Amino acid sequence: MLSVGCGNRYRTTAIDIDHPVVPAVDRRATEPDRRDRLGVLTVRVQFRIDHPSQVDRSVHAITALVSDGHRVGICVRHDDAVSARLEAAAFEHTVLTTSPPSPLGSTAQRLFGTVRLGRYTRAFDPSVIVSQSTPAVRAARRLTGARLVTWNEPTTADGEAISAELYGAAARYHADWSSPDEAVREHHSVDEPEAYTIARFTAKASPYNTPQEGLSRRTKQRLVETLATVGRVYVDNVDDPHPALAASRITVPPRETPDLACGASLVVTDSARVAVGSALCGAPTVYAHLAEGDPVPDPVDELAARDLVRLAVGDGEARSTVEVLAADTDREAIWERRLTRFREAIGDPTTELLEAVLGSTDDSRQATAATPPVDETGIEPT
Repeated sequence: MLSVGCGNRYRTTAIDIDHPVVPAVDRRATEPDRRDRLGVLTVRVQFRIDHPSQVDRSVHAITALVSDGHRVGICVRHDDAVSARLEAAAFEHTVLTTSPPSPLGSTAQRLFGTVRLGRYTRAFDPSVIVSQSTPAVRAARRLTGARLVTWNEPTTADGEAISAELYGAAARYHADWSSPDEAVREHHSVDEPEAYTIARFTAKASPYNTPQEGLSRRTKQRLVETLATVGRVYVDNVDDPHPALAASRITVPPRETPDLACGASLVVTDSARVAVGSALCGAPTVYAHLAEGDPVPDPVDELAARDLVRLAVGDGEARSTVEVLAADTDREAIWERRLTRFREAIGDPTTELLEAVLGSTDDSRQATAATPPVDETGIEPT
């Protein structure tokens, strides 16, 4: 059992990594040399996270830091999307602000958040802070003399633009750090040699095919029938469980879809997040866009520019695009080559973040730092 200390709430967080818990240390004793099992000096790392993409970029780094015995604290501004992703990763965190009821309240919340950030930082006493460089963060850093590591995402890769969202997704789904839940795959028997596909529809179908209401039921049925020519079809149709989709399908809960994307022969979806995840897992992916002129989310658009996602606008294009890909027996090998080129261009965001955090830690500061008391779980109160 390993633990993440994340501010004013304390709970042991289980992480499925086989390493021992760092023993509790008495505050009255100094540690002239605190190092992990690899001889690396243990550090206290505070993450200030303001955007969901930063959760994606740091999730594997946080897990690796904790498993190696380092102390991690996480604080965020009020953001439901950020909190949801942290909770999905089983990381507790401290929310520094609340949702402001008015513009005047927003100003007050910023001031309140600055004060709380300073208090949090003083209590946690980090040696490294990972955050955007803002006046509030720089002021908090000066309280403890911590080193600041900023979120420096690249703006281009392999000659194409790359957003912070895609860079974070590339970190989350990187093959060296991410692997599907084998229990989910075993439950659905995906390790059998039979090929399988995934259809994920989230927009409710409309008999008149109004652009805002997704693909028509007839189109969804045609897509499932086409996918069935490739192999077993896993359908996640959360908003429109129509009987027309019953042929050759196995209903899958939304939370299990990403675990099945790795190894899928073809994925068809109207969910941008599923499209990004499946493409970065190496699955040929079609994003069934709703209508001409509707904005395509940046990460999907960027992957489409690299031929890692096919965009299909409307019912007719969705049917024809899926039919062409289903008939192409080399599609998986083609996607794997494209994904390899993308990974080579973008590098390994998790390793780069860990090197930035651990690469030049101030040994002299750590050698004399006193450690706050810990309980038997190994979580340090702040």
